[in-house]
Amino acid sequence: MTNVTLSVPPELAKKMKKHPEVRWSEVARQAIAVHLEFLDLLNKATDPSVKEEEFAKLAVKIQHKRRKPLWRAYLKG
Repeated sequence: MTNVTLSVPPELAKKMKKHPEVRWSEVARQAIAVHLEFLDLLNKATDPSVKEEEFAKLAVKIQHKRRKPLWRAYLKG
């Protein structure tokens, strides 16, 4: 696995330290994965062969994935 270093403003780091139970690297990993899926969706949206109904289904799928996995990231284990 590749390592990535993130810089966060001091105020954000201070708030993060108040929640040591959160695996912040997992939150970041999930957020990056969801954002990449979103970008894939946008790329499909520019394809004229994608029908509106298919695009709507993909949008719902991305929105669902955006919420559910992040809750798991808040728990250790």
